[in-house]
Amino acid sequence: MKKIFGILALAVFSTALLSSCQKDYTCTCVVNDEQYVYTYNQETKKEASNACDKQDAAGKLVDKKAECTLTTAD
Repeated sequence: MKKIFGILALAVFSTALLSSCQKDYTCTCVVNDEQYVYTYNQETKKEASNACDKQDAAGKLVDKKAECTLTTAD
């Protein structure tokens, strides 16, 4: 019984830990004085940051002054 309780507690803790790392993020890009907003739901910060960096790189192909900023969605 103690083993089952220990495994169950570990499973619940692991699930809570992993789900707390995922949040909603917003990537706001300004390209040629136009604003574009991309939303990443339930992503890790690393995943959202990588996606926003790709948007930034794509924007810089069109406008060298393009800039994208990643923020936590409210």
